[in-house]
Amino acid sequence: MICFLIPALAWAESEQETAAPSTTLRQNYHRLETGYAVSRIRPADETDKTTLQNFLISGDVVLTPEASLTATLPIVALARQVGLANPSLGFKSVFFEGLLKGFPTFVFFSGDVKFPLSSDQEFVFKRTDVAIRVSSLREVYHLSLRSDLAYILKFDSSSADEKYGNELTTTVGGELNTGYHFSVGLDLNYRYAGGFRSEQERISGRSLFILRPHFAYSFKPDMLLHGIYAMPVGRAQLRETLRVFGDYTIPGVAGDTFLLSFEKRF
Repeated sequence: MICFLIPALAWAESEQETAAPSTTLRQNYHRLETGYAVSRIRPADETDKTTLQNFLISGDVVLTPEASLTATLPIVALARQVGLANPSLGFKSVFFEGLLKGFPTFVFFSGDVKFPLSSDQEFVFKRTDVAIRVSSLREVYHLSLRSDLAYILKFDSSSADEKYGNELTTTVGGELNTGYHFSVGLDLNYRYAGGFRSEQERISGRSLFILRPHFAYSFKPDMLLHGIYAMPVGRAQLRETLRVFGDYTIPGVAGDTFLLSFEKRF
């Protein structure tokens, strides 16, 4: 009996650490998401704070069971200015999918390009951003453990006065599924951006920690409501930090941000 059990246990252990067919662990969906984010910031040329609002439309189109095309269209309202911010287009693919120690584990590779726009509005930029990202997800009982690492290359337009440094960002966090269509979680995001310079000013590179408690509520299996409250851990010189990062759509970079979004899967 002992001789029979030992090979069986060894076989089970080896099976847990091998990739599994995608149909057994994960399903890929077309996805449409609309979101609204609001925060109070201090614009570049003003001393008083004003309201920054972001209206976000994003989605995924499934190309294969392992790959999707992604797109984001942001509309920004800052003080009396309203306009289209820099849109992005990218892809997301599954690099690894399987069971590790009996728990479903996924590793994703993605990339996107944020396109330049020509405008005099403060939140629109003439540069091109290219992001390369690796992220992971592990399901441990009722916990979803996530990590993310991305490097963003910023290519400045030759006609633009502003010059931006590249950016590194990493996130770790988790989410607890209560089993009642409701989940809560907490993420910690670290970001670093190289220095900013223009004809009027020079600002050295800045780093920032952002704490993001969040929740999700599932009306139906294909309909989700997400909420995020993003808080910068350090609040000194947030206006200069926003100038260095150069992206008004990142929750928490310029100050406390509340984001509410609705997701529909197809």
